Amino acid sequence: MHDRRKLWLGLCSFLLLAALGAGCNGFFTDENGDGGDGTVQPRFVYTANSGSDNVSGFTVDTSTGSLTAATGSPFGAGVSPNSVGADADGTFLYAANQGGGVSGYVINRSNGGLAQAAGSPFASAFDFVAVAVDPAARFVYAAQDGVAAVFGFSVTASTGVLNAVPGSPVALSGTPVRLSVDPAGRFVFVALGADGTDVFRINSDGSLTFVENELPTVGREAREVIVEPRGSFAYVADGVGGVAAYSVNASTGALTVISGSPFAAGSEPVGLAVDPDGDFLYVANRGSNTVSVFSIGSNGALTAGTPVGAGSNPVSLAVDPSGRFLYVANEGSDNISLYTINATSGALSSAGTASAGTSPESIVVTP
Repeated sequence: MHDRRKLWLGLCSFLLLAALGAGCNGFFTDENGDGGDGTVQPRFVYTANSGSDNVSGFTVDTSTGSLTAATGSPFGAGVSPNSVGADADGTFLYAANQGGGVSGYVINRSNGGLAQAAGSPFASAFDFVAVAVDPAARFVYAAQDGVAAVFGFSVTASTGVLNAVPGSPVALSGTPVRLSVDPAGRFVFVALGADGTDVFRINSDGSLTFVENELPTVGREAREVIVEPRGSFAYVADGVGGVAAYSVNASTGALTVISGSPFAAGSEPVGLAVDPDGDFLYVANRGSNTVSVFSIGSNGALTAGTPVGAGSNPVSLAVDPSGRFLYVANEGSDNISLYTINATSGALSSAGTASAGTSPESIVVTP
């Protein structure tokens, strides 16, 4: 009798472990994008093309990083889309239209195609200059320059439809240029040019609570803000010739300047990207047609590497989730520059270009 019980308990334990193992294979992904079963998950790149009123989509070759037009690309948007964002799982894509509204799309995870969400574009009575998506796809935030405000939306999980959150819109300290959500979905940072950076805490219902306004160094601006993956440090492209570095208060999101800031970059830095491990920072220098490379120190300070040439007027960057490839949207040459990333040094090697729409102003990579 006891032997039967032992045999039965052993069989149950084996079956339980097998089930858990199967579940883990479906949950965890490695740096090559597979689910543990060797099947590589597709990755996609999207650009907001302000000059052609559409969004370009591309499938990423996970071996080389090269781009192939996604099924149905380009995809229609509103008038002059100039910012694009997606959630961390690559379920939904949103584009801010300077001509009115936020266009919402459901991403086809097989081929990268985009299907407009019902009711898109949302809040079409307002002109938006930037959009940012909560990594967990709970909320979307869009900056409107006419009234200097941030609009907040909750995301309908099954459809991608947007609905205004309580208290939306929230007033800003100046005219917005870009905005971002930190990787943990706790804070919204809004770049306001000469008026610095506004910081907001995201509440459980998606509403925003103002934390502070961080003014830039005299003579510099805030053109874009990015928080590295661990959430400890924030970087601000100053639009002149450098990058401001800050530590981030984990409880409030408040910013504290890091010693040595700002760190010299190229001419007119306007775009930022960080690799998935938070080791390297990349900067699009619109005025010098280059990309600056920095290593991120344990205290958040930056050490410059060797810059590389880009296309005409590079304005936005995105690092592939594997950390192996960097993509740069070149507004002046209507294309995307592709680079491979040295895993040890973060150094960039040019790997060609891909044609986009007219004046691509923003780029994003989805897993």
